[in-house]
Amino acid sequence: MTILQEYTLDEVSAAVGVAAAAIALWRYLRGRSKKEQIAQIGISFRDIVSKLSSDDEIERLAAAILIRRFFRPSSEYGVGFRELPYAEESVDVISALLRKTEEGEFQKALADGLRYAPSLKGCDFQSVNLSHAYLGDRGDGRTVDISEADFFKAKLQGTSLRGAAAIRTVFYEAFLKQTVFDNADLQNADFRRANLENASFRNANLAGCRFDGASLVGAVFTGAIDSPVDGDNSEHPIRASEV
Repeated sequence: MTILQEYTLDEVSAAVGVAAAAIALWRYLRGRSKKEQIAQIGISFRDIVSKLSSDDEIERLAAAILIRRFFRPSSEYGVGFRELPYAEESVDVISALLRKTEEGEFQKALADGLRYAPSLKGCDFQSVNLSHAYLGDRGDGRTVDISEADFFKAKLQGTSLRGAAAIRTVFYEAFLKQTVFDNADLQNADFRRANLENASFRNANLAGCRFDGASLVGAVFTGAIDSPVDGDNSEHPIRASEV
């Protein structure tokens, strides 16, 4: 049974009420000046952020879903704007929470939401917990781009980065056990001292990557460009510095 299945009808109704408030805001913003719209969006942003720290778990989960709307041009927070107000701030808030949030539905809801961000290039994701998140191919023709982002000591166990762009991305000392990098563009990424046990790099572009001191036990490199090991996968406890 999931967390959501354990809640009463009243609690679920409360979450629906949060969504209804968002719809009401959209109706209110129509016809307002850009200055008025941004001011009202700022109020809504602070309200959702406050709910992310609520003691009510269903309210926190609802807020974790609603904060994604700051990433969508078609939402009440994006219509009519060339650049999405509070999109960058939303990424910063999610990242900060994921540095202190244990694995679970709330953590995954926050982490999964990052793939809807307009851009994740150059973001600071040091020590964040993105375990079991899906940050791969969005399915809308756009690629999740985490190029030049910093995942120093981040936790991405079982995370999918399938098809992502991660050029010059830093994964130094990151926990990447069972992480999926299939078809990803990882040119010049830094995997030094990372735990890559049972990670998958099928058909990934690894040109220029650094794997010094990384643990590659069971990692699969079938079809990868510039694999750090001989053959399709490592079959013994090998470190890249030993190749």
